[in-house]
Amino acid sequence: MWERVREPYVSKFKSDIFRAPIPLRTIQALLFQLVWPLPIQRQIEDPTWLYCGVAMNAALYMGIHSAKPARSLRGLGVQPGTPDLNAIEKFIRECPVSREFLYKIMVHHTLAKFTNILADETTGGVNHSLVEVIDGELDALQTRFPIDWTPRAEFTVLVAKLQLYTMTVIRPQGDPSSRDVLLRLGFAAALRVVYLTKEGLCFNSSESLDINPSMLQRSLPKTYFRGLILAAIFLLRYFALNKRATPQEQEMARNHVAIVHAYLKEGASTRVRDEKARAAALLENLVKQQPVDLENMKLRVDNRLGASLVIDAVSLSAELRGESGEAFRDILPSTCIHEQEIIHNHTYHEAPPVHAVHDPLDLGYNSMENMENLAPLPLDFNLPNDIWGDSLWGMFDLGNFPSPSAGPSQ
Repeated sequence: MWERVREPYVSKFKSDIFRAPIPLRTIQALLFQLVWPLPIQRQIEDPTWLYCGVAMNAALYMGIHSAKPARSLRGLGVQPGTPDLNAIEKFIRECPVSREFLYKIMVHHTLAKFTNILADETTGGVNHSLVEVIDGELDALQTRFPIDWTPRAEFTVLVAKLQLYTMTVIRPQGDPSSRDVLLRLGFAAALRVVYLTKEGLCFNSSESLDINPSMLQRSLPKTYFRGLILAAIFLLRYFALNKRATPQEQEMARNHVAIVHAYLKEGASTRVRDEKARAAALLENLVKQQPVDLENMKLRVDNRLGASLVIDAVSLSAELRGESGEAFRDILPSTCIHEQEIIHNHTYHEAPPVHAVHDPLDLGYNSMENMENLAPLPLDFNLPNDIWGDSLWGMFDLGNFPSPSAGPSQ
């Protein structure tokens, strides 16, 4: 699929990437495409974020994000549209949408409604009573919008709760006991997310029974993989690698991180360098650390709400690779790291500290990739300044490709 998507992507970028695709079906097609994972070799090559921007600009250009003003024959002026969040709720009540999809929309709607309050730094720590209110609002959605409860619906609300707990515990806390309560809630949610993923989130087709279940597993929208990696990193930071966690919590967290690693590397990955394989390599890198006291460990990135935890983990992985001399190495054949080694206690207790990590990361690749094929696609036109946006994109490549400063071949 990637080969078929790549050529029209570049063609669109050259011709009409800055023009709004007026037909609504074009927007619908873009939105449908960008939710599916593509076997990209490097994060910067993923066209879906650009397609998402095109679709959003087109939607804003067409005004479909707000209600149409009532026409008047007696006056001039523009009636203000409905506020965005209210427009979303109004839309799902008036338009025929599947009940499960409606429920998922309202989960994100509820979390977005309170995000500005949670992100307000003027009050210091987060009001835990507010967190309880939001948690209750998420639970009440199942009553307000009754659906046939599916693993995907449960996964959606659990990830939303995990984001809620994460954006709370990363902030300064005046009451340690309240923070511990939220950590336990996040622990339970993360374990359940891993369990649901392992048991299977994909749709089961009654008409096409000949489809291999592993193929269905690989075809899940990428949003499920993002929730899974958030759960794994939450378990790693606050329990598996936290000296203050109990031995039982540490062991359970390690086992579930190993499940995530196996799922991403063997069950969900389609190529050795796609998004899921790189996420598995990220976990391989992070579990090499010694347990630490989190009270003395500040996040490197703490201004991106719940995503701060994942971005901090990627940043830490980049530092670990830099110290071990891997930042500018090519992909080389190596022996697979077995999940059993990750599960056993000795893997964690005997692992070298961060400053002593010198062994190259074993990514388990069995063949050597042609670096010429992995190079960015040459373009015969000038790109706008900072077209790729956030400088953090480079860290998602897991350091297996030369940096721009390594030479003109990049």
